[in-house]
Amino acid sequence: MKIKTISFSQNIGKERNNSLQIAEMVEKVLEKDATHINIRDYNIMPCHLCGKCVKSHTCVVDDAYKNLLEDIGEVDILFLVVPYYSPYPSKLMIFLEKLNEIFYSGWMKDPTYKHHLQNTKVGLVVHGGIVDSDLVKNHYKTMMSSALSHTLKGLGFKVVEDEEDYKNGYAFGIENESCIKGVKKEVFPIVSHRDDYIKDKIKVYTQFVLTSN
Repeated sequence: MKIKTISFSQNIGKERNNSLQIAEMVEKVLEKDATHINIRDYNIMPCHLCGKCVKSHTCVVDDAYKNLLEDIGEVDILFLVVPYYSPYPSKLMIFLEKLNEIFYSGWMKDPTYKHHLQNTKVGLVVHGGIVDSDLVKNHYKTMMSSALSHTLKGLGFKVVEDEEDYKNGYAFGIENESCIKGVKKEVFPIVSHRDDYIKDKIKVYTQFVLTSN
């Protein structure tokens, strides 16, 4: 079984940003071989609707995006770890925008065409910098998880969910206010998680994704 995780934070404020930390913990909790992809390593560019993907089924004008798709490859489960701010990370939008055009152009040329990523199982983990509570979870799910889940399903992905706790994936906030610390000479505060806190938050959902049909 091929499993990969993608962390969608571009944050360079610390080497191991929260999305990366959460993605690494997903891999540990699964106790299976998994490959991590850090979106920070790919200088992907917005789509220009040039249409050159119609034959190649990739982005021939953006080497970084082409490399990203090659690194994702064919997978059984893809975990997307997405930080909530603004509300959507810019590289997440580029990732989805170009996938849409690649899938759509291929279908326009050949209605029987299906990209290898379509129908891939997706575990969706959204996280943010507000102290965790039911109200905060609902906020993240309303503002991000729901729309993102519907977008992924519209593209042909199979978002792993149920009708209760894991509707549109899983979302959580920080443990408490002490997770946010100001740093001298830095514009933005540092938001940190304890590894054990992350493990406790995501372990049930990750196993749910792993064992789902």
